[in-house]
Amino acid sequence: MPRAEHRAERQNLIARSAAEIIADEGIEGATFRAIAQRSGLSKGVVEHYFSGKQDIIRKTQEWINQQALSREQRATRRKRGLAAARARMLSLMPVNRELISEWKIRIHYWSSAIASRDEQLGMSLRITGARERFSGDLQQAVADGEIPAGTDIQAATNVLLHLLAGVSCNQLADPTYYTRKYQVTLIDDCLNRLQSGRGLPL
Repeated sequence: MPRAEHRAERQNLIARSAAEIIADEGIEGATFRAIAQRSGLSKGVVEHYFSGKQDIIRKTQEWINQQALSREQRATRRKRGLAAARARMLSLMPVNRELISEWKIRIHYWSSAIASRDEQLGMSLRITGARERFSGDLQQAVADGEIPAGTDIQAATNVLLHLLAGVSCNQLADPTYYTRKYQVTLIDDCLNRLQSGRGLPL
């Protein structure tokens, strides 16, 4: 295996192990020793790839975001308009164990990032990217005649993002109420309102 590929594979293994620990135990549990034990590597190897606790948290979040983006791209391949928007929402909302873990990690990361201007900027850029992708779906839906031409795309995009973040956070607090079925119902109701021209609550 080429050296660069071996390095990338180890970094991914360490990031995945750190992500599992953060999801289970919070950021405090993601020590070098715990990550080494979870990954099957030595503590020295983990320390070689990460400069400190904040570096682990940041790179783990980057890994989670890349996993989410790749899944989103797979889910929306060969889809457009409202079908793409729906698939995008379902690829991101906590409808299964993997996505629930991702949201747990995301919430832990957000709580630690509040005090860092650089981390806040990174979060803002990621939200902007998501807003652009959803906006593109809705613009295509207008072009295809799925939703009325006078639809306020920016407002509708924001509602989808608010639904995504709000339901995802609420699911972690009350998973019995926010079941997969209920999450899908909320998405479909939102998109049906758009399609019918009834508008969306802001």
